[in-house]
Amino acid sequence: MKNKFPMRTPAWHPVRRIRSLLFALMLPFSTLLPVPSADADDAGAALARKHGCTVCHDPSGQNHRPQAPFIAGQKEEYLIKQMESFQRAEPQIDSPYKIFERNHPVMNARTKTLNKREMTLIAEYFSRRKCLSQIPPSGNTVALPEKGKRCVFCHGTTGINPYKLYPNIAGQKETYLAVQLRALRQSARDGADHAVKDKRFHRIMAPVVLDLTDREIEEIAAYFSRLPCRGRR
Repeated sequence: MKNKFPMRTPAWHPVRRIRSLLFALMLPFSTLLPVPSADADDAGAALARKHGCTVCHDPSGQNHRPQAPFIAGQKEEYLIKQMESFQRAEPQIDSPYKIFERNHPVMNARTKTLNKREMTLIAEYFSRRKCLSQIPPSGNTVALPEKGKRCVFCHGTTGINPYKLYPNIAGQKETYLAVQLRALRQSARDGADHAVKDKRFHRIMAPVVLDLTDREIEEIAAYFSRLPCRGRR
């Protein structure tokens, strides 16, 4: 009869010794992993206030600037990438093609003196805040237009996606989304001017938005803005 309760491996057994050795070797490395701390959070909050981030992006939602996005709860890596792009004075070129760029007079100035550590602290601070939705998730009554289905590949059917550098757009301000789509469409239609930094350009987004009409842009913005920022309930 087969024993349902096999004997425990003796302490002297080579397998147990190897396991113990591996655990001992890995333990010091576990202390090197980044652990969120209250001090880092406080430092990020202080930097956000110092550089005026909370004037337009107050994590409590107390801002009434339609073109300033909610960034509370947004992905840390994405926020860092945006700040780096605003800070970059010249277009970013890879081979003969642009990759990604953003240009805004206020954000260019706000990020100009930030170093990578400061950007990381600010991004960590906002990413740990509770996300905000423009409209309470009481039901989405706006249909996604046919061309809007292109958006879900990167941004998800619910406006939430697993990619670190792609933003979650569920519950984002409708006006902000529409303005960004128009900016992306304009840079796609104008072509790549390597001497001028576009208001917003993204190589992947360019073919997606190229043929969108103003009405389609408004419908796409309305649809995603009405989704709950924490996903469907």
